[in-house]
Amino acid sequence: MLEEKTQLEKRRSKGRFDVTDVANVALFLAAFVGIWQMVFMLRIWPEFLMPSPAMVADSIANLIADYSLIEGTVVTLWRLAAGFLISIGIGGAVGLAMVKFPGFGKTMSSFAVGLLTFPSIAWAIFAILPFGYNDIAILFVIVMASVFSVMITTYSTMRNIPPLYLRAASNMGAKGFGLFQHVMIPAATPSLILRF
Repeated sequence: MLEEKTQLEKRRSKGRFDVTDVANVALFLAAFVGIWQMVFMLRIWPEFLMPSPAMVADSIANLIADYSLIEGTVVTLWRLAAGFLISIGIGGAVGLAMVKFPGFGKTMSSFAVGLLTFPSIAWAIFAILPFGYNDIAILFVIVMASVFSVMITTYSTMRNIPPLYLRAASNMGAKGFGLFQHVMIPAATPSLILRF
């Protein structure tokens, strides 16, 4: 009875506005800005490397006033969304092929795990050389940074489908692409959504 009461109180307190949390965040931000201003005043680094908080705030206000911050944010979000959708398409298709052809799956999974550890910023060199500095190069970096993760996730999720589902579907006559379309993809979709 006592445990139920304390759990109920915890649930109620989660929804409440906690003043101490707000005060802690405000205190941390004030200390951070104060230290930043102090480092700026000591002139440890040149002004162009370490501007003051006021200079940064003024610059942000100017970017908001001429709409370039909003425009840049929209373009960046568009690139991220497009790159992620392309990664899901390519990574999902290759992941499904890895499940369908076990030999290809073993080889490609080792290859994908190796490239998954490759730093994302290093793909920028491989993008700028053939494409130059444009949207295609930026999309290439986004896709290469995420496609191997999607591929491995799809491959491992599809392989972890309970064998009972596959046996039951094959007993009912499902095979080939129909097995993928009607059994494997629906069975793996909840887990894929959680992982992405």
